[in-house]
Amino acid sequence: MHLKEAPYIGALFIALTAVCFALALALALHDSSAVWALTAAVTAAAVLAYVLSRIVALPQIGDDVGNWTEPLGLLSITTEFLSTTLSVIALNAHREAAD
Repeated sequence: MHLKEAPYIGALFIALTAVCFALALALALHDSSAVWALTAAVTAAAVLAYVLSRIVALPQIGDDVGNWTEPLGLLSITTEFLSTTLSVIALNAHREAAD
């Protein structure tokens, strides 16, 4: 739907999906601070983008402003926030283990 309504948003969703898949694979193969930091940055950016889209009308998708209860949006923001939180916890554990 977003590829038709706002092509740049659709492309960003596809890119986010691909990057998150690659990060999950990287974490499965190599538990490192660098991968956890990148995971935290990517998922935090997704959370920020979601919040901005609900507060400020982004080009071509102004109808999302105030739409905090859309079911797929809630699922996305929950998993992205959880991923960010778990990434920060893992980063702290790596730092403590290194000390």
